[in-house]
Amino acid sequence: MERYRNLVENWEAFKEKKNSHPVNIARRNDLKASENFEKELRESFEEVESVEWNEKVYRLKDTETPGKAGLHWRGEYYVQEESAALPVKALDPQPGEKVLDMCAAPGGKATQIADRMNNEGLVVANDESAQRMKSLHANVYRTGSAVINATNYDGRRIPEDEKFDRILVDAPCSGEGDRFYRGFESAPKDEIEGLAKLQKQLLSKAKDLVKEDGVIVYSTCTISPEENEEVVEHGLDEGLELESFEPGFEHVNGVENFEGKEYSTEMEKAVRVYPHHINSGVIFVARFVKPGTSSEQTESSNPSSSGDKPEKAMEYLKERFGVEKQDLRGLQLKEVSGDVWLAPEEETGLDKETSGIRAVRFMDIGLKPTTYLLQILADRISKNKIETDKEEFKTLLEGDMIERKLEEKGYVAIFHDGKAFGCGFYMDELVSSRIPEGRAEELLGTL
Repeated sequence: MERYRNLVENWEAFKEKKNSHPVNIARRNDLKASENFEKELRESFEEVESVEWNEKVYRLKDTETPGKAGLHWRGEYYVQEESAALPVKALDPQPGEKVLDMCAAPGGKATQIADRMNNEGLVVANDESAQRMKSLHANVYRTGSAVINATNYDGRRIPEDEKFDRILVDAPCSGEGDRFYRGFESAPKDEIEGLAKLQKQLLSKAKDLVKEDGVIVYSTCTISPEENEEVVEHGLDEGLELESFEPGFEHVNGVENFEGKEYSTEMEKAVRVYPHHINSGVIFVARFVKPGTSSEQTESSNPSSSGDKPEKAMEYLKERFGVEKQDLRGLQLKEVSGDVWLAPEEETGLDKETSGIRAVRFMDIGLKPTTYLLQILADRISKNKIETDKEEFKTLLEGDMIERKLEEKGYVAIFHDGKAFGCGFYMDELVSSRIPEGRAEELLGTL
């Protein structure tokens, strides 16, 4: 890190942080969070601190297990570093827009985008790593981010058949923010140069994919100007324009020179955050706009629910749980590989791994709602909901049954403390859990 001694504005404060560790934060997910979220969060952790710059961010101090809470299991919050929430603030996605997260796995920023858009519109969460896509899918389902389509392209080769309102390029980088804590070492020069080439290519592709007057946010978690200001300079050379934005906390602006290389004075509009600013990881963020004189009109497919399975699923949800079509809040039911998924109304022509969240499974014995669907529709369920006390809830999660008297057998929604946790089954005055075994074990560990 000595390479950056003349770059960092307060070297001693910067260096002092290398033996500490960033404070984890809980980013509230309003697609799932209840009205009592903050109260319950403070009951789950000894020291919780809200922050001024983002009303959805809470610092969790003195804990090494920020994910060990029922609130996390339900997807009411997402654990990340505080600075990692900044790029989406700069992107400022709006409900109803079409947004691309070009390098999305494991999904922290993609699910944050879906939350800010209130599950209205379309978010394409792309990543080239098939392995990392697994964690992306898991986080999409857990947070109820039904507006997300997950794609598996090399970001540089995403087809240009349609345009996006906003694009986030949270680029692969040398990760010097992490190296800061592991060994206080800068990345090797050849690694930096190779990544900078990739980053420029990703930014160029984003320019081609965004609409005129659309927004691109470029971010990394590294320090080197070659991967930051030099990539931004490349964007300026290609005709993009930088826009200022205010993080709302201590930071510095982009640098205009480093090791004899000069950069545009426009770099003052970019933002650098170091560990000594907010006790969080390194982040670099730049917000671009693609200038244009007219709005580009791009046709995109927007198919209605095809086949009779979506209709049957909707009838089942109404009859069994009292859920009406308008309760889907701008989402649609559509058939995918024999089951019905809850997905965005707007579609993309890109090849998708998944679109939304599996909602209703068509089994040999009949229709079965998924745990994730019942969590999303919790406040719309008026029939066949089972409220449990702590002992009953624990009994169900351990695989045993509890007693109830309902009108007819079938699937039920299991509630605890007024919240839907998943699917159960009622027969002969007994209720059993249908929450997947592995997830039930995880939830038991939070009680």
